[in-house]
Amino acid sequence: MMKVKKLNDDHIDFIEICLRENPELTSREMCNKKKSVFGINVSVTTVRRTRVTMGWTSRNTRYCQTVRSANIPKRFEHALNCIKNN
Repeated sequence: MMKVKKLNDDHIDFIEICLRENPELTSREMCNKKKSVFGINVSVTTVRRTRVTMGWTSRNTRYCQTVRSANIPKRFEHALNCIKNN
């Protein structure tokens, strides 16, 4: 039994072009764009798999230092001083 491709080369090229224009485009947004341009429904999973095979991967940060709003200007000033003084 042969597996039928859901996306042809034109669809894959469209994904590549859209991701080059906006690398932060989500798979869901890509599905909506694809539906408006080509008139086809493709699942989010299919788009996500295609993006990964094309080399477009995303990573989320696992840990982020929280900063109180009162300390943001102070940290910014400190960072500028560090850059200025090397």
